[in-house]
Amino acid sequence: MTHPTADRSAEADPFPVERITDFILSELRAFQRDALIAPEAALGAETRLIGPQAVLKSRTMLELLLAVEDHLDEVYGQTFDWSSDNALSLERSPWRSVRTLAEHAAAAAAGGGR
Repeated sequence: MTHPTADRSAEADPFPVERITDFILSELRAFQRDALIAPEAALGAETRLIGPQAVLKSRTMLELLLAVEDHLDEVYGQTFDWSSDNALSLERSPWRSVRTLAEHAAAAAAGGGR
């Protein structure tokens, strides 16, 4: 059985947060396989990306942001402005979690990026 939202076309929903979330989680699993993330780290939409409970080190976070930027360019033909005044704020950063990064990337891409 197909989920009703699974049939939405890219035209109707050009920057779906769910697909970007899936991409980010795929990248995190690859980092985990490469021992850049602890093997026991649970990965999901609420996985912390910055702060004391973050699963990533700074360099791996940068690699993730570059991968998201490349993904948005290759798949959606959009640029991703990953600069933000709140980038490193533990309370307001768009990079706090997988979900907030995916939402930020989708919004940035939908707005035309930089």
